[in-house]
Amino acid sequence: MKDAEVSKINLLEEENKLLKTEVMKLKTEYCNVLQNLEEKKSELKEVKCLECFAQKLVSENLSLQTGLSRKNNVLKGLFFDPSLLQESASNSKDQIDEIEELAASLESLEQELARLGSRPGEFIVTSLDSPSWIRVGGRLTRASDQSDQKSDQGDMDSRIVTVDQFAAAMASIQEAIASLSQRINGQQAQQTEVAPPPAIVPIPISEDPHARMDKLEQKLRQMRTSEGAITWEDFDGAPVASLPAKFRMPEIERYTGIGCPRIHLRLDSTVMRAHGLDDAQMVMFFPMSLSGAAQCWFASLEVSRRRTWDDLAQEFLRQFAFNTVIDVSRRELEALRQRPKESVTSFISRWRRRFHRL
Repeated sequence: MKDAEVSKINLLEEENKLLKTEVMKLKTEYCNVLQNLEEKKSELKEVKCLECFAQKLVSENLSLQTGLSRKNNVLKGLFFDPSLLQESASNSKDQIDEIEELAASLESLEQELARLGSRPGEFIVTSLDSPSWIRVGGRLTRASDQSDQKSDQGDMDSRIVTVDQFAAAMASIQEAIASLSQRINGQQAQQTEVAPPPAIVPIPISEDPHARMDKLEQKLRQMRTSEGAITWEDFDGAPVASLPAKFRMPEIERYTGIGCPRIHLRLDSTVMRAHGLDDAQMVMFFPMSLSGAAQCWFASLEVSRRRTWDDLAQEFLRQFAFNTVIDVSRRELEALRQRPKESVTSFISRWRRRFHRL
């Protein structure tokens, strides 16, 4: 009997040792699981930090692009080509020289006509690049050919020049001078309209660059408005949709560029369609559901890329795709473990939530 009891005690001790060994193994596994969990948490924190850093970079990039586009718009209005004034000045100088030549010719013709009218009988006219003429009975004939008038009347008729021809020449010259004067006056008026580029006053370095850009934009807008050119409000060619009667803008949480863009699109579409808005009206009111970096992105988006609601939705998802929720893989679901102080029901609920994200 004693041997049997001793053997039983030995067996129990061996079983106890085995149980202790298994308990140690379980503790070791538990420690390993906790260590892995801590590593996962640290990795998750790093991923979140990287996402926050990426979002900051995106917002900074959008702000830089917006500032750059504003600077380009301001500089486009300040650029001026001085060669236009030089070209117009050279053309005016050539026309003035031509007018002076015509005026000199006209003056010489008037002098010759004055000489013609001073003598009732015969007088000799010496015009520019022409031989001497003698007036006989209201007609002009060459002085060298006067001796041949009686002998050869047919040759004399071919060399007669009447006073009316001088008058016609004077009238044509006067018309040319008047037309050239009108052209010069028109070009001078255009030159007065084309003002030189405004002098840029140096601004202290301590001033905010955004405030500086706002001042330049305001000055450029005033210049364009005073000249009758296109104004700032005319740049956006987006179609304007009419609103339904008794419409009030619903309260929607503004999207700042952080979070899932698909969820925001679905929320905005559901609320706006419930209020009776169509696609064009939804496009017009979409920027009112944005703020921060997302609103800057919409302001810098070209009008041709947001004509319809589908185009706007695709551009919005493409811009903020990095915020889309990443699907859970099967391996992550299998690696999910119960926390030390977590109840079974809480663990099952958490597992089911993770499962529905597959």
